[in-house]
Amino acid sequence: MPSHVMEVIACYPYLSCKQKQIAVPYDNVWPITENFCAGNDSVFQFLEDVLTETMALFPSKYIHVGGDEADLSNWKTCPKCLARMKADKLDSVGQLQSYFIKRIDKFLISKGRKLIGWEEILRGGLAPEAAINAYSGINKGIEAAKLKHDVIMTIYQYLYFDMFQADPKTEPKDVAPPFNTYGVYVPLIKTYSFDPVPTELNAADSKYIVGVEACLWSEYIPTPEYLEYNTIPRIFAVSEIGWSVKEKKNWDDFLGRTNVHLLRMKELHYNYSTTTLKAPFALLKYK
Repeated sequence: MPSHVMEVIACYPYLSCKQKQIAVPYDNVWPITENFCAGNDSVFQFLEDVLTETMALFPSKYIHVGGDEADLSNWKTCPKCLARMKADKLDSVGQLQSYFIKRIDKFLISKGRKLIGWEEILRGGLAPEAAINAYSGINKGIEAAKLKHDVIMTIYQYLYFDMFQADPKTEPKDVAPPFNTYGVYVPLIKTYSFDPVPTELNAADSKYIVGVEACLWSEYIPTPEYLEYNTIPRIFAVSEIGWSVKEKKNWDDFLGRTNVHLLRMKELHYNYSTTTLKAPFALLKYK
């Protein structure tokens, strides 16, 4: 929220700015302009009801609300959004998104939970209790940590597992995904090289880097075999960069231990990648 909700708006058009019936999307839609209306109090009642049901199912400390990739152009012309901005003295739709997230944050805090969202929730200011996933680059993680927000490093150049693990020409056609989001690849050595705690942060701010997360966006992962191939062995590298101190990291030692793990994977009939073991340290573009 407020974006990536077209399936919801298809069912409940009154939650959007234009309040018109839309189709359920069957593929990627860009830009994402059909968002929840930030000027409509019915939206917040709906979301509080959904979150109440969610919290009853999941006793987690954090509740993730998304917050990413919202094209706010409809908010710029929506009478209800403009009225909200005027009433609350908000100068931009970025500040209106901040209002939206802060309102949800306040509700979650009242229920004893904490909000987490993608880095875009920094737009316009953010409640100090909220945590973020930094994904577009380490600078967003640095920015959030300096603002005293907990940060999970989810940097796509190292930790997005829907990227190819090696040159696409070497990938087996029966398991290699047909689509690669950013046109880059993330070999095992690239993932292993990642340091979650940027050197630009001092000791006081570094404590706000609370972990790492790898992502595998599965709309283009049609089978369990695809999933296994994209995950193994890169998930071993994520474990080590998250749980080992930097001084004890050693690529050659890690590679030896990984090969032992892969023998276990073979015995368990997992469909793991071998091309990534030899892929060079690079972030390559491909056609």
